[in-house]
Amino acid sequence: MRDEDTKKLLDFVRAKKDFSAIRDEALIRLYYNTGARLSEIGNLLLTDVDMNTQSVHLHGKGAKDRRVRFGAKTARAMSHVHAHRWRHNFAHEWHKAGGDTGDLMLLLGWSSEDMPRHYGASAAAERAQELQTSSASARTSDAMWPGPAEAQPARAGITVWCDRQGIELSRDQEQGHGQVCA
Repeated sequence: MRDEDTKKLLDFVRAKKDFSAIRDEALIRLYYNTGARLSEIGNLLLTDVDMNTQSVHLHGKGAKDRRVRFGAKTARAMSHVHAHRWRHNFAHEWHKAGGDTGDLMLLLGWSSEDMPRHYGASAAAERAQELQTSSASARTSDAMWPGPAEAQPARAGITVWCDRQGIELSRDQEQGHGQVCA
């Protein structure tokens, strides 16, 4: 790939303005700066990357390992990935633990509810997946997810179930109005 094609690709990726843009820029720069194979980058471990020497330990074909340096722009892009993941993880775990959105906004300096809504959705999806996994192992049926006809065991004397989108329903909420399954 030529330099101008790589620049176009980086411009396209940066336009996304989300975590995938940060991640993708770091990966593109790492490929471009090191000449690594797809499998070499795909199999990297955190311990293979040395930000102090701006180098990466690549595990090549035929057990041929090598250490390759990368440039300052690649180092900066890779640092942004790590910093953003920690911030994302903090917000995700905050929501997963039931933390207040307003408090999270204050802690992370957000003025819009867009970001906490995004992280809240990822935490809710994880809770729903955990519930699905635990309820699937407790059930003997072949159903992927219990629907209204397949009630979950009662909690606190109330029969509840989750629809296919992970929304918790009770008898009076069968039209899809409920809370995200926890």
